[in-house]
Amino acid sequence: MTANQIYQIQANKFLHQKMKTSPTLTVLLFIFCTILAGCKSKNDIRTNFKITTLEVKEKVDTTLGQSLETKLNKYLTDGFIKFQDNDTVTVFSSTGKFLFGQWSQDDNTDMVVLDIKDLGTIRFKKEIQLDENDNLEFLILKGKHAKGAEVKLLLKRDDHFEYNSYDLLSFDRNRWRIKPSKKESKEQIKIRTLAQIDFMISYFEMVVGRDLPYFDRSILVSPYAFYQNGIGIEPSELSEYSQIFYDDNDAAEAVELLRKGIRSVSRYPTSKHSYSEGYMNVLKEIRKYIALL
Repeated sequence: MTANQIYQIQANKFLHQKMKTSPTLTVLLFIFCTILAGCKSKNDIRTNFKITTLEVKEKVDTTLGQSLETKLNKYLTDGFIKFQDNDTVTVFSSTGKFLFGQWSQDDNTDMVVLDIKDLGTIRFKKEIQLDENDNLEFLILKGKHAKGAEVKLLLKRDDHFEYNSYDLLSFDRNRWRIKPSKKESKEQIKIRTLAQIDFMISYFEMVVGRDLPYFDRSILVSPYAFYQNGIGIEPSELSEYSQIFYDDNDAAEAVELLRKGIRSVSRYPTSKHSYSEGYMNVLKEIRKYIALL
């Protein structure tokens, strides 16, 4: 816990004790806490960033196979990263791959440690750049990977995956992507299937709400193919979709649910506004039907 957090907690406790006996003191302490929170927010990196630059310097040993630089580039270059409140860090690669891990920071030394599944541990020194309104704009991370490579990340604050009250980069929104460690029941498979559909619905709500002329199919991890005015099962996508289930049999159960969902739609909800709005509306119908099965 940082010094600012300790001061905030102590001030809040004192405020609660004194609010009945000293209205003036209450107001002053409220102002103090507000100012303190405002100062803290300038250095608070718990938000979403676009990874605009990645630099890796390492001595490559070709006998070890894929270099660390190649792996980091594959998953981080042009991707998005979120530092969350619960010390969880999530990443969307430019090709739609989802990674997660833990992060920590020491405000006294400006050290940030990332420990991401499949990428390893990197210890960074952080620098923060504010915009003209004193809001966080850039986060520069320079440090070393556990394997000795020097790594630099230039991150720019980006709200691309934030829309209305939700954040598509949050861990909770992507929990369905984590492959289960044991076979699931029919009800668990349905819950996982619905969670993936919920993600797609939220994603298309964002696309429609922002009037985006495109959508990124790669982050959806769905066997659905999206046509001009319709959707259907795409066999070539079944392999990737099956990765979020324990085995192919569980994945087949989920695909059958999706097929039943498509068959339940009597008339495709074509939209005059955009194809994406049609996808959003038909997915809502499919979700409603599958939830009743």
